[in-house]
Amino acid sequence: MELLNQILFAILLLSAAMLCIALIFYVKRIVHSVEELNTEVKNLNSSLNPLIKSTVVLAQNLNDFSVEAKEQMKVTKKIIEDVKLRVEKIIEFEEKIRSGIEDYTKPFLSNLFALKNGISVFWRKIKEN
Repeated sequence: MELLNQILFAILLLSAAMLCIALIFYVKRIVHSVEELNTEVKNLNSSLNPLIKSTVVLAQNLNDFSVEAKEQMKVTKKIIEDVKLRVEKIIEFEEKIRSGIEDYTKPFLSNLFALKNGISVFWRKIKEN
């Protein structure tokens, strides 16, 4: 029985040694896979950094463009308001001139027509006599 125990113990030790060798082999493969993964992550990181930088630059450029466009819109709006104000003043001035001319020309024209009628009547009377 003791011989059997020793044989089983030897088989057990041999199995344990084989399991240790297999474990070492699989741990080595896992370490190699992790190293490959680490290398891939580093490569991915190095290729993503320029993309991230260019995206940040693009976002900044778009932000600058947006700010400049808003400023241009404000300037354009101010110019339109100024033009509108000047056109209103010109129209108001034109109306004042028109009303001023009409106020003075209507009586003048009615006086001219009255003078014409008076001269016509005068000539008619002279021709009749």
